[in-house]
Amino acid sequence: MRFFERIVSMASRDFAVFQGQDDLLLASLSLGASGGVVGLSNFTTYCTELYSLFREGKYQEARKVQVEKVNRVMQAVNSVTFPIGYYYATYRKLGIDGGGFRQPMYMPDEAARRAIDSVVL
Repeated sequence: MRFFERIVSMASRDFAVFQGQDDLLLASLSLGASGGVVGLSNFTTYCTELYSLFREGKYQEARKVQVEKVNRVMQAVNSVTFPIGYYYATYRKLGIDGGGFRQPMYMPDEAARRAIDSVVL
């Protein structure tokens, strides 16, 4: 975060800084990031909700979304090897039949599928 803060301090009207870790979105916005390029936006609106609340100055509400929604989903999708959890969540949420998982990816086990389904569906 120290390096990120240095990068943000160099930003100007002509140079916007975005970051790409969902679980650090609120912290990054707090340090001055312009936004985020985040994976959860493929299958939830939580990051958009957090961003909007932050921009409206509703910092406690944004923190609640970060902790109770974004971080919870992140824990579930990252309970399996990256990016398997993201693919599974996206397919389930959007009702996509991706033709199954091909090597080296694999279908998450039953416990991981239940964990992901509980926060995505």
